[in-house]
Amino acid sequence: MVRHHLELGILKDASTPKEAEFHFFEALKLLEVNYNFNDKLEKKALANDCLGIIERRRNNYDKAFKYYLKALKI
Repeated sequence: MVRHHLELGILKDASTPKEAEFHFFEALKLLEVNYNFNDKLEKKALANDCLGIIERRRNNYDKAFKYYLKALKI
């Protein structure tokens, strides 16, 4: 389910960023609640990085920078 949200978010990133943002947030929620695989941190970093890209395209550079830093820390 997490992979599904991440893939949909990446596919919709350029055309409908609001929907992509929704899918990335859903993936992050699922990762926090009950995700026990060894790639959990990698998926969290990917979602935060993608959210940073969306915010950069919206010219919200402060928010984008926060997402990028969060991805780097992970």
